Amino acid sequence: LQGTGNLGTSGLVVHWYFNNFVLGDGLTQATTTSYFAQNSIFDILGNFEIKQNHTFVAPQSGVEFAILGGYTNLGKFVHNSGEVIFTGSQTQTLSGNLSGDSGFYRISLENTSGSGDPFQPGIVFATSCKAYLLKIDGLGVKVQFAADGYYQFDYINWRGTASNMIYFRSSQAGTWWWLDVEHPTPVSYVNVQDSNATYTYPYIDATDGTNFDAGNNVNWIFEAIKVSGKVFIDEGQTTTSEPLVVRLVINHDYYNQTTTVSSTTGIYEFKNVPRNLATSTPMTVYVESPSSGVTVTRHNGLGQDVLDLDIYLNRVIVRHHDSGPITNQDIGHYNVPGILSVTPGPVY
Repeated sequence: LQGTGNLGTSGLVVHWYFNNFVLGDGLTQATTTSYFAQNSIFDILGNFEIKQNHTFVAPQSGVEFAILGGYTNLGKFVHNSGEVIFTGSQTQTLSGNLSGDSGFYRISLENTSGSGDPFQPGIVFATSCKAYLLKIDGLGVKVQFAADGYYQFDYINWRGTASNMIYFRSSQAGTWWWLDVEHPTPVSYVNVQDSNATYTYPYIDATDGTNFDAGNNVNWIFEAIKVSGKVFIDEGQTTTSEPLVVRLVINHDYYNQTTTVSSTTGIYEFKNVPRNLATSTPMTVYVESPSSGVTVTRHNGLGQDVLDLDIYLNRVIVRHHDSGPITNQDIGHYNVPGILSVTPGPVY
């Protein structure tokens, strides 16, 4: 296809099938050439390619755009807040401009070809990529990322199953591919290697017991400890009978989650706390408003559960699980709104 055109019709959904889709000849120097899919359904049974100096505006949100072959963008891709589904039955390679102003909005990977061991990819990212969401949901997709490539996603949805593990590998074993997720959520049934998530804050949560660390991963948390205790309405005699909300904060917001106290036992519990905490890592646990009660401690760094981090309502408890002492700087790693505020400084 060449020239400027609209492959959709106003108010009417058009379903297009192409064996291969090539936009432009790569020679035209004009930079205004565009094809607008808008409300058209696109099924590309083969390869999709945008040549240099050409622009493709994708189908809008909620309209299907599926590709069964390779994807090459040498021009410009405008995502139009839509989703691109890669659902081939053989290896699909994504190459060219996949980030910047040619990044995706939503990518759904549904290609289950390839194998995990030995690794053979079904999806190959030949270069860096940016998207609002990368989704792999319930399918055993095998993905190869470019060695030293940078992969930036606002959100991820990575959920394999026991019989359909997701595999992530680098194009060069031993060389990192960089992962930056703005709002990371827990992942399940992922087998990953050579992933450096240093730019992901706070970390990739792979602590549910279904994931596999294949080595050379950074800022992926695979093992967890449990932090629990009781909430007392007095100094350790009577537990609360209210379903209070308790928040646990570790090391300046590295971990920040809430749970609900059992109204029958007075016990609160956090099950998937990152295990690889260093010695003297500060922890603050407190009951959220309208009640109050704070306990601050330091972890011993031995990867052990903390099962006695009790809270007394309307009181502040300061303790430590390492050799101590605990300092004002430790206590002040997190100021509890309206309850506890400490200015770091020397202890006298």
